[in-house]
Amino acid sequence: MNFVAMGLAGIFVGFSGRNDGGALLAAGITKSNRRQLVLSLIAVVALVVAPMILGTKVATTLIDGIVEIEGRFDLVIIVVATTTAIVAISTKFGFATSIGLALVGALAGAGVGAGLPVDGGGVGRVLLLGAASPVVASFLGRATSVFFTAMPFLRSIRRSANTLRWWTYPLLCLAYGANDGQKALAVIALAAGASLTSTSQVLVIAIVSAALFLGGMLIGSKQVAVKIGRGMTRTYPIEIATADLVASTVVVAGASLGTPLSMTQAITGATVGVTSRTGWNYVRWPILGRTVAAWVLTFPVTALIAGVISKVVN
Repeated sequence: MNFVAMGLAGIFVGFSGRNDGGALLAAGITKSNRRQLVLSLIAVVALVVAPMILGTKVATTLIDGIVEIEGRFDLVIIVVATTTAIVAISTKFGFATSIGLALVGALAGAGVGAGLPVDGGGVGRVLLLGAASPVVASFLGRATSVFFTAMPFLRSIRRSANTLRWWTYPLLCLAYGANDGQKALAVIALAAGASLTSTSQVLVIAIVSAALFLGGMLIGSKQVAVKIGRGMTRTYPIEIATADLVASTVVVAGASLGTPLSMTQAITGATVGVTSRTGWNYVRWPILGRTVAAWVLTFPVTALIAGVISKVVN
């Protein structure tokens, strides 16, 4: 265990709570502080439960599938510090960037800078599926929304949309814990020199990760939540519930393949798709454009910075 790496890992998970927690809260956004606390607690419980029942394929991909840096605490520090800095800058300006893309970029860049073999195919697959996920979520969101509107027997569901959201939100959180949330497991495991093959160690790491994530959610996730939930589109309860279901489906599909997918991207894509049924003018394109630009820049910028630092250090 390296204490510097562990400290940075803690900060990283906290920022994940602010960024990704904001995306999750956008799914159930409310003015009630009490409800926001309940939503936050549901999210952290799911972070502990999901890897225990759905496995840790995504965390394993991040640890072994890009570049092997286990035991190289110098590289772990570079990766975590670079990723955290990029996320911190992004969240400071209210952009919900993909932390997963930043982490993969930092891993690839640090590996190249240190002269380690980087799995280009693995990186390419993550980037390709990551780019496809918001597009797929958008199409599925629009199709699902049209279906819900067209079927008369589903009108009662629309009328009870607020109740439905309390069912779809936990599913969304479980999906996050099965995929995007596992970057926190991977980072803490690398910093602690721990293995994810042991169920007891996975449980301990998941509990620590969930506690740090909750801190990030409570401190600063509301700004990101408002940006996604109200700033990017104009949404109604049934649309939010539909977006939850669609995003959960996309992210769980990625988890089954062991591919890290961004919940932020999936929720954004699904929300835009669902809202577009009412009219494309309901989508606030300037805000969406800035968010997409942040996604596009995240990987190359993080990879370049991590690569340069790694090259200098090594």
